[in-house]
Order: sequence, then C-alpha cells, then structure tokens
Amino acid sequence: MRVPPTLPPLLTPAPLVSATAEPAALRRVSPAELAAALALGRVLLLDVRLPEDFAVRHIPGALSFPLATAADHLADLPHDRPLVAYCG
Repeated sequence: MRVPPTLPPLLTPAPLVSATAEPAALRRVSPAELAAALALGRVLLLDVRLPEDFAVRHIPGALSFPLATAADHLADLPHDRPLVAYCG
C-alpha cells in the first residue's frame, strides 16, 4: 500500500509486531499528529495511568491500560497499528 507523502510518519502503516518482539523506537507525537492519526483510526491510544484517574478524565477513544499491569496484558493488544501511550 502506498501512502501519500504528505502524511506524517505516525500515519504510515506499521508492520505487525508480536508482543514479545523487541520494542520499536519510541518518539514523541504532537497533539495535532495524534488527533489526525486518531481521526483516521491509525493508532491505538493507551492511557497508562491508574484506573481511577482514567475514570475522572481521559482522551476520547483511549483505552485504560495501567502501566502497573501492562506487562500482563501486552498479548491482549491488537498489533495492526502503532500504539500511543500517555500518562499526563
């Protein structure tokens, strides 16, 4: 699949990665880039804060994925798109 050159790198299709594979390089994502990727359904947004914090407020479309238990649930995540995690 060819991606138009005007799309930011986050919006380009990512290869499938198993939960046991070495992690890909991490990078920061701008709010505008994240909003565009979310609108296109190109990323999975993970809120890694405590469930209580998620319940109070979170970015629409985010999944609660507490960092304290993340390692136990990595295999449950879909691997068809990049993951974006936030904790702020």
